[in-house]
Amino acid sequence: MNQPSTSSTRGMSKGMFLAMFLIPCVLTYVIGWVSPLVGLATAGVGWVVLRVVLAILYVWMAVASWMRGAANGGKWAVALPLTAGVFDVFLAFVPFVPSVLNIVALVVGTRNRLAAASTAHDQ
Repeated sequence: MNQPSTSSTRGMSKGMFLAMFLIPCVLTYVIGWVSPLVGLATAGVGWVVLRVVLAILYVWMAVASWMRGAANGGKWAVALPLTAGVFDVFLAFVPFVPSVLNIVALVVGTRNRLAAASTAHDQ
């Protein structure tokens, strides 16, 4: 019997993925805006701390992408936030790469490819 899959026994639901991905994603932009001010105010020490927090947020997004990838067959999507994190933390002078990679990770994470593949296979 074909039933549309709203959640999976492994992985996470689309709504949970959106929450777990968008919260740290928005925080990365806030840190990007605040980072120069904190760096100036703390003689650079606060800037380093913010870079570590930024790296932790990208690892959080990578874990969310991997868990969602278990549900929709896209475990490779973990590479998107990790690559975006490398660009944002270490290569901050390249401005749009993290944003593009985060958008692609959101699109990949919100698709239900396993459900579509099983429906096409059953027909």
